[in-house]
Amino acid sequence: MAKFVRTEGMIFGHVGFNYGCHVREQVYKPGQWPLLSLMIPSTEITLKPHQITVSGHNEKHVHEVCDIIKNAAKVDLRQPQPVYTMCNKEQYKTQVSEALAEISAGQYKKIIVSRAVDLKERVDIPATLLHGRLSNTPARAFSMSHGGFEATGFSPELVAAVINGKVITEPLAGTCSRIGTEEEVKRLGEQLIHDGKEIVEHVISVKEAITELNRVCAWDTVAVEDFVGIPCFDIRIGL
Repeated sequence: MAKFVRTEGMIFGHVGFNYGCHVREQVYKPGQWPLLSLMIPSTEITLKPHQITVSGHNEKHVHEVCDIIKNAAKVDLRQPQPVYTMCNKEQYKTQVSEALAEISAGQYKKIIVSRAVDLKERVDIPATLLHGRLSNTPARAFSMSHGGFEATGFSPELVAAVINGKVITEPLAGTCSRIGTEEEVKRLGEQLIHDGKEIVEHVISVKEAITELNRVCAWDTVAVEDFVGIPCFDIRIGL
């Protein structure tokens, strides 16, 4: 069901990774993506399990979009193409070694090393997101095309949300498979929650979250309600 709803609309955006360095006046290497972008859509489509809501400032355009959705044919899901992920492996190993050395030298407490993988064909962004969502129940998912850039992805971590005037963040450290019997999943969860490495990384993430929230929240209002636990992503905030 598609319905027309008059709303004031929402503002969307994305924040570049280097924005953290920028606000702390740290030196960083600029990339091609902008540090911060805000987008105000002329027409907004909200997807829910049993309802599609279309809203916007142009009522005629909204009804046109509703008609397109109602008459849309079922799309055949494209089969995923294999991606070779072992490229630049020696360079990646070097990066990991350098990161470990910098941590030992006290420069950082935690480093997340990433790398780019070259693809032979153009990426089908919507199909990539759909394939990923069929296998995951993330706390957040995104897909965007803006300013000549396209991106999609999803994460089990709720970075930040404002609910009834309350700012919520759920930093995570460590994941494990939830495939198997109830006993197997419980055993894997117990191993994860008692893993020393994962505990240390989780503590670091929680401390950093507290520091960040104290920058924007009223004094003495930041509190940890659930320090360590295994979340159930199925009941988290959706897209």
